[in-house]
Amino acid sequence: MTSIRTRRIFFWILAVFFLITAPLVILYTIGYRYNTNRGIFVYSGSITIKAIPQRVNIKIDADNSSEKKFNFLNYSYHLDGIRPGEHSMEISLPGYHTWTKKTSVHSGLSAEFWNVFLVKNEYLKETFLPPSVDDFFISPKNKEVALVQNKKDSNDFIVRALDTNKDLAETVFSSSEYSFSKNKKENIEWSPQGDKIIIPVEKSDSISIADDLKASANQQKEIGRPNYFIVDINSKESINLEDFSQKKNLQKARWDPNSKNFVFYISENNMYRINLNDPNDNKLIAENICGYDLSGSFAYYLKKDNGIIYRSRLQNGDSIEQITNQSIENIAENGDFRIITYDEDRISIITDGKLYIYNNGEHENYFYQLKENVDGVQFSNDGKKLLFWDENEIFVYFARDWDTQPIRLENEVKSITRFSKKIKNVHWFSDYEHIIFSIDGTIKIAETDLRDHLNIEDILQLQNNDPRVVFNFSENFLYFNNFKEDATPYLSYINLFEE
Repeated sequence: MTSIRTRRIFFWILAVFFLITAPLVILYTIGYRYNTNRGIFVYSGSITIKAIPQRVNIKIDADNSSEKKFNFLNYSYHLDGIRPGEHSMEISLPGYHTWTKKTSVHSGLSAEFWNVFLVKNEYLKETFLPPSVDDFFISPKNKEVALVQNKKDSNDFIVRALDTNKDLAETVFSSSEYSFSKNKKENIEWSPQGDKIIIPVEKSDSISIADDLKASANQQKEIGRPNYFIVDINSKESINLEDFSQKKNLQKARWDPNSKNFVFYISENNMYRINLNDPNDNKLIAENICGYDLSGSFAYYLKKDNGIIYRSRLQNGDSIEQITNQSIENIAENGDFRIITYDEDRISIITDGKLYIYNNGEHENYFYQLKENVDGVQFSNDGKKLLFWDENEIFVYFARDWDTQPIRLENEVKSITRFSKKIKNVHWFSDYEHIIFSIDGTIKIAETDLRDHLNIEDILQLQNNDPRVVFNFSENFLYFNNFKEDATPYLSYINLFEE
């Protein structure tokens, strides 16, 4: 009898325990947590993290949370059951800088961090053998780099083509009559096929002060006059574009992105498209313009007489279409003018440092002056963001709504970071959520996630205090020219994704 009574008591104890714990377990499994401060159950939130490198150590409020949480489908970590409120995160890996941030978790929602990038403490630096690299320009085929060497105590310069696979450089062009362009907005441009280059030059100032009085007006006019040479990398043959086109005061020579051996250029404010195989095939595309850009199958340009942007077909300049209805006024006659186009709906214009944005957005149409004293701009690959900067500050303009956390709105501008020293070599990283730039000889990378504090890390410290830095998207290599022991600049690179 006692045994039966004992079993019944034990049964009811278990039944009561089950009735109490079962709802608790169910509540826990569906995400509810007990808040001891408030004395109630609250619905928990979660944190999602995707990082490079993919496998990292994650701590939430100093507790290791990354074990068995890695999702192989999208290479991310999803940490659920997080109590609502503010939490500190720490993402680390041996040999890398630690990433930290505070975040607020809300009931039933996930705080998402899809673009965490850990910078290595030290990268393996590869250096090419050819010395005296004052400037460099990477081929679209990634196998060759155009190296520029300016001769000391003269205006002479040499251009060599570096085969990056063989680590061998061959001289393809040299000049004592011309110097390499001192205009920082001018670059050597590779043809889409990677077999030719456009070299921007200036007429060397070879006339001494004593001879200057004897020089003719035409001779004096040629001093410092811009020109271009088109060079075949394989045959080493070159074309003097001014002589070939029989035009003067050339500017902004660019390759036709769709047709081989055709080059666009401006002469006397008119835009031409010339066939390098036939100088007589030199077609006028647009008249009386300030500048142009090429995008898709169209040339975009701004007319000087009315300040309006138009576009026309690349091949013959027909199908002219007006893009803007509002004009840009007071454009300096000989000032810096640049037009940077993503497509017909997203265009930026820089005129003497003033940045204008034309954005035919999903909600409204915008066309206004965004900022003054701007050095440069760069669209993201999807055209949703515009990176721009001045000497001391970096910004991002959002041309479209950005629905990934942190959420940003169309036509919104964010100041990313500011320094007292001059910022150079600014451009997007491959995820378009980080920005690479340099200050003096330090190469840095900054995230654009402004939640809590901004993570900015030093990638490299160079001996060269004024380096050229280029991130090659297709390789994920960061190229730069740096000094060796003899103060000679060499071209080097690192792989930012090495593990």
